[in-house]
Amino acid sequence: MEFSVYPVVAVIPSLNPDKKLIDTVHGLVETGFTDIILVDDGSREECQGTFRTLENLPECQVLHHDTNRRKGCALKTAFSYYLTHFDQEKYCGVVTADADGQHLPKDIRKTAQALVECCGGIYLGSRDFDEKEVPFKSRNGNKITTYVFYLLYGKLIHDTQTGLRAISNDFLTHCVKIRGDRFEYEIRMLVDAVTQNIYIQEVPIQTVYFNDNRETHFHPVMDSLRIYRVMLGTFLRFTG
Repeated sequence: MEFSVYPVVAVIPSLNPDKKLIDTVHGLVETGFTDIILVDDGSREECQGTFRTLENLPECQVLHHDTNRRKGCALKTAFSYYLTHFDQEKYCGVVTADADGQHLPKDIRKTAQALVECCGGIYLGSRDFDEKEVPFKSRNGNKITTYVFYLLYGKLIHDTQTGLRAISNDFLTHCVKIRGDRFEYEIRMLVDAVTQNIYIQEVPIQTVYFNDNRETHFHPVMDSLRIYRVMLGTFLRFTG
């Protein structure tokens, strides 16, 4: 099913981007996206040229944070902008992607297409962590989180930390109210989806890593602790 005007808005939060962000945006335009929201999450001055370049594209809207407010906050800024500036009768929702080039435009389109075909719920671009190019810490960290999530909530999600997510309008109105400003915001989104019986579907995507994932802003210790605290704390409140 193809559309001349694609009914999903792409959302990309970004901190100190390089050329990979420009390549991703151009790829999205080539695959049919007509609306892209970028969030400059307090990037350095030397990175502002990247945003100025993208602001000149008719498909792009760039939102700026004066300081780094973290990924969860950047996502909520984009979601709020979408809900107030886009006609939900015309658009099915948004698809979020990372700015570091690890989500290929064809996979972003593939995940968004799943939302278009089904309309409701949340669709996750799911990586295969058994592939040999996956860094050791990423492979084991994600598998542990998957196991803990399944143990607590009874829902098997193979890639709980994916940043590639297509989110329907109905659930998006809840997402702007979810607590959390860092990476734990994304796991809280999944917890809320499961506990509210929101439809969740995983979409297989290509697994891409650059430089052993050294460019990530994810702190393997502190951010992991925040994620597990969210999962356990919400589980205890939910069961209580």
